[in-house]
Amino acid sequence: TWGASPRPHVQKALDYIRGAFPSWKKTSGRDHVWYLFPENHCDLPDEVLRNSILLSSWGGATPGGNRRTDCMSRGQDIVVPTVTPMSHDRGMADAGFRAMFEAAGKKASDDRAGPLLFFAGGVVGYGAAQEHHRRGGADSATKREKVYQKVLKMPCALPTRKCRNIYSMGVRQAVWRARLWEERDVHLVSAGVKDYADRLLTSHFCLHTEGNGWGTRLIDYSIAECVPLIINDDMQLIFEDLIPYPVISVRARKADIPTIVARLRQLNDTALREQLRVWRRAFSWWRPIGWAYEFTVANLVTVALSRGLLKGHS
Repeated sequence: TWGASPRPHVQKALDYIRGAFPSWKKTSGRDHVWYLFPENHCDLPDEVLRNSILLSSWGGATPGGNRRTDCMSRGQDIVVPTVTPMSHDRGMADAGFRAMFEAAGKKASDDRAGPLLFFAGGVVGYGAAQEHHRRGGADSATKREKVYQKVLKMPCALPTRKCRNIYSMGVRQAVWRARLWEERDVHLVSAGVKDYADRLLTSHFCLHTEGNGWGTRLIDYSIAECVPLIINDDMQLIFEDLIPYPVISVRARKADIPTIVARLRQLNDTALREQLRVWRRAFSWWRPIGWAYEFTVANLVTVALSRGLLKGHS
């Protein structure tokens, strides 16, 4: 369950595997793969963390970082897509499919009538997340100022302050502190909106940060071909070894937030969207659209090759 430690359960499995199968002892578990739900998978037996390959939707991978939040190892562990709020079951997945089909029915060069930058979701906590819709689809001036005054009191809202173990790592708070919602071509909402999928289909760039955990919006944005603006310092991304993020997204650091809108205005989002269309299937598990399973297998092969685990195999 949310926040629970997987350690006792994984330890039982590990004890059984070590006793029942010689394969673990042969490589000390280096060729074993553990699929783990975020985000407390860092609380694992040291032997698993140190030796095995982890698959997870949480990409904390800061060198020398906190073991609870930053235990993923680049080149060894793989970040895979989670199932997003927009498609947490097959019925909801239809919205994602529709978004993808509608996006594919347009040329990437077609003008998008929506804002330069869009985001809707919680700013200071999960209580105003996508599942809780803002009436009218926008914040009132009073609501904006109320959230602004709240983030002014939060040290982690400073763009130069690195934070872990708080909601959004302080990134959404820093966006609000910079008052980006005042920009004429930016539409930020401090809660969800009912026409979320439609907004993604018309916006040029969509803000992606970590949220209460692993940040699912990257998947929604990619499916709908809204170019992701990724602001999450030192996080390993989905299939990062395979997907060419520099040509399908814009990546920035938290410190860049005050000037990020000016940067976006100078970019050619059409070229980025054309490449995003090539790679977007990697972000979805659902058939017949999604290729996340194939990308998982391919990424496992690249990790196995880099670790010398496929010697003697053609």
